[in-house]
Amino acid sequence: MKTICFALQKGGVGKTSISVSVAAELAQNGKKVLLVDADPQGNASSWLLTSLNKEFADVLFGDATLKEAVIESSIKKLFVLPTAGTDTRLNEYSETKALTAQYKIADEILPCVRLDCYDYCIIDTSPSFKALERSCVAAADEIVAVLNLTTMGTDGLEIFGNHLAAARKEMRLGEKPTFNKIVLNNRNQSFKQQREILSQIKAVTTDFQKFIVPQDQAFDRACGGHGAVGMFNAKPETLSAITAIARSL
Repeated sequence: MKTICFALQKGGVGKTSISVSVAAELAQNGKKVLLVDADPQGNASSWLLTSLNKEFADVLFGDATLKEAVIESSIKKLFVLPTAGTDTRLNEYSETKALTAQYKIADEILPCVRLDCYDYCIIDTSPSFKALERSCVAAADEIVAVLNLTTMGTDGLEIFGNHLAAARKEMRLGEKPTFNKIVLNNRNQSFKQQREILSQIKAVTTDFQKFIVPQDQAFDRACGGHGAVGMFNAKPETLSAITAIARSL
């Protein structure tokens, strides 16, 4: 099983859109996928599910088993370890027990995931880099950064790289997780500034594999319809990018 963490400590960049879409793409290609909603906002859960009983925080606190909390989505082979965005229990965990249990996901939860024979575990993280996010990083085999083509987005990528380097050192992770893929989201070719920023990013990330995803209202339609983006008239460029990301993992 491979564990992929979609991350960046900045909100509004489309981490959930990309993580859900890539998870759905993998499942539609016959892989058994668990999507872990590690964002207290619970957007990935509300995208794929209409209800839940137990959630990720219940598993972290020891109040539920993984099997009790995981729900199969309407997309065959795509399962969700959900978060209820209507409460703050995952926030509570992040601000309390996560501070002294940063290997809990890696040491206690992922072994249970492997027992259920998943091919991929996809983690959708929050726009932060605190104890919970560090725990996700410690559990991941690979990090994929998602950012918008804005000046603030490029600054965010540098900050994220510094956070990741510090976490690797302090948690003695070595070179794990790997970090050599970037998703450049919400591309609009009519914006001259985006073309300039894209050139700048390419110049400073020559060792990174880059995937460009265009602006596409199909993501919003898919979220409202609780399905995969390909079911909602997505642009061909969008589908090609999502396919390319999934194949690279």
